[in-house]
Amino acid sequence: MSKISGGLVHEMPADLANTLRQKKETLPLWENLTPIARNEFIYWALHPSYRQKAW
Repeated sequence: MSKISGGLVHEMPADLANTLRQKKETLPLWENLTPIARNEFIYWALHPSYRQKAW
């Protein structure tokens, strides 16, 4: 599988990476985000209140 771009500071959570790989229509959109935008999304995804929800 190809590498999925992460953010600038935060590491990509494995469950988010797996979801992006499974949803082929979403991966190109993710890759078109700027690195800082991906970083902000990853930060949001790591927030405890959102971690309780399934992707």
